[in-house]
Amino acid sequence: MSEKKTPGGILVRKARFEFLEDFTPHWNPAKPVLSQVFNGLSLLPAYFEPHLVDSIRQALPQITDPALRTEVEGFMGQESQHFIQHRRFNKGVLATGNEDLHAYDRQLEQDYEELGRTHWALKKNALRFFALLLPHLLKHALPGHDPAQVADPAWMQE
Repeated sequence: MSEKKTPGGILVRKARFEFLEDFTPHWNPAKPVLSQVFNGLSLLPAYFEPHLVDSIRQALPQITDPALRTEVEGFMGQESQHFIQHRRFNKGVLATGNEDLHAYDRQLEQDYEELGRTHWALKKNALRFFALLLPHLLKHALPGHDPAQVADPAWMQE
């Protein structure tokens, strides 16, 4: 994993987690329900984060402060890395054949196509939702998980 930090402290990691060919959707055998909740939640950032990055990219020409622009570009880089990893993880989850998750994934794709680059408030609130939820998932879903199945998403918190 390579890392680069902006002067303001945003850490952009280029992570490449290895996911097993025989991925098991209940990667925490002690907590299969939480495993499945996490799997479902992982689908959303794969659609949300590219729209967030595109929205911010459209605003870049209006940022005249070079230091702020550096931080914004770092944030865009970090969000880009997030959604790449979510897409890779989701590919493994969806390959297990769970039709409910496939239906949810198709609905997300359709919804985000309809949203386009408008509805910034919805996007911002989705980001807040994940910021609130992630620490609880890390605390309750990951203890006892199989690290060969799911990389520790704590790297996203910094």
